[in-house]
Amino acid sequence: MNDFIIEKDVLKGYTGSDKCIRVPEGIKVLGGACLFGKDFDEIILPSTLEETVFMPLGFNSSLKEVIFPEGMKIIGWKTFLECHGLKYVYIPGSVTKTDKLVFQYCDALEKVDILGNIKELLYGTFVFCHNLREVVLPKNLTKIGGTCFCENYALKSIDLPESLEWIGDGAFIRSGLERIKIPKNCKHIGERCFEDCDNLKEITVPKGLDLSLANIPKTSKVIYYA
Repeated sequence: MNDFIIEKDVLKGYTGSDKCIRVPEGIKVLGGACLFGKDFDEIILPSTLEETVFMPLGFNSSLKEVIFPEGMKIIGWKTFLECHGLKYVYIPGSVTKTDKLVFQYCDALEKVDILGNIKELLYGTFVFCHNLREVVLPKNLTKIGGTCFCENYALKSIDLPESLEWIGDGAFIRSGLERIKIPKNCKHIGERCFEDCDNLKEITVPKGLDLSLANIPKTSKVIYYA
């Protein structure tokens, strides 16, 4: 407990040398870069945790898995920046916001379960997650931000929720998608959304949706539905 630097309910830092740590109960916020670059094997988060700020867990290359507690609300900017060993993250139903570039350069990440009431995945959420294979998206998601799944080479398919209305510029650029169905509520697909998706065999879209700037590969089959 003495190794943790705490101000009120905010974790500010850690001075110990343990590779497996349990963040104390009562902590509500992981402060900016508070556990940055410590190279932990395991971090057990407290049930009281509600928010991460900027880069609190970044550059922990040995970290394999993170389970956020029920009651978590906000996952901040670049929370997992360059966690090169991270394979799985669980985001519970209580989460209402994930910030930009949360998983940037998490190139070993394979699966993320996002069960929260999140309406928007912001810019570059999974950018350069080259081994990401499976993402469970929030049921109420309305917007996927630009470059959200950029260079997700291992991502062959993704189930988009029916609530989705907007897909940003370059959202799936250079991804490994083979097939994708755009839900009927979607009204916008951004520029270069599917550029260099060389494995994309089939895209199913609602009639009337403008695909002119999406750079769908010429070899892809486009299927329209009412």
